[in-house]
Amino acid sequence: MKPACLLICNDIADQAQALFEHWYQTEHLAERLSVPGFNSARRYAAVRAGHAWAALYELDNIAVLGSAAYRTRLENPSELTRTVMPHFRRMVRSCLVLQADTGQGTGGMMDMLVLPEPVDTAKAQELIQRWLSHTLFLRLRQLHQAQDAALSVKATAEAQLRGAADQAWPAVWLLEWAADSVDELPDTQAQALAHGLPLLPAQGGRYRLCQEMK
Repeated sequence: MKPACLLICNDIADQAQALFEHWYQTEHLAERLSVPGFNSARRYAAVRAGHAWAALYELDNIAVLGSAAYRTRLENPSELTRTVMPHFRRMVRSCLVLQADTGQGTGGMMDMLVLPEPVDTAKAQELIQRWLSHTLFLRLRQLHQAQDAALSVKATAEAQLRGAADQAWPAVWLLEWAADSVDELPDTQAQALAHGLPLLPAQGGRYRLCQEMK
């Protein structure tokens, strides 16, 4: 099976910002990485994006999200998780399978392009080559939504705490840049639109890496 990612994007209620940080830094990332098949966890803060926060979990394969170990976590949220989850807003939870992977490395900046459907890589080669030739380019991952209905978490104890149905994105491109600021980076969303890629409006954007665990 191909490698996969779990991508979370959300806002958080103003009064719960400190709680949200405490939960991620002291409990949640380590808890998720204790599940077999979760290989790394990264948190991102928006630079210019549709959601304030993003989290990216790299998985052995998409079956990890249907495993007994992971489902046990979802059905038995900790007390801290029970406290913070009702403060999540506009939650997007995308279970994504790798379609194509170019380059390597983790960047200080990541661009997230959200599409309404997977795009044939060959149809975007001119655009992709433009990004690959940039001196700060590290990696491009093209991912699409897994079709396994068993990966839904709508009925789990943790999901119910959020109080609203999670959304999911059909296809996502993730670009990693070896940069700590945006000054030298291209406007990838504008370039993608100019190339004819049908991006979902007001979704995705540019994020700064703020935490990583393996």
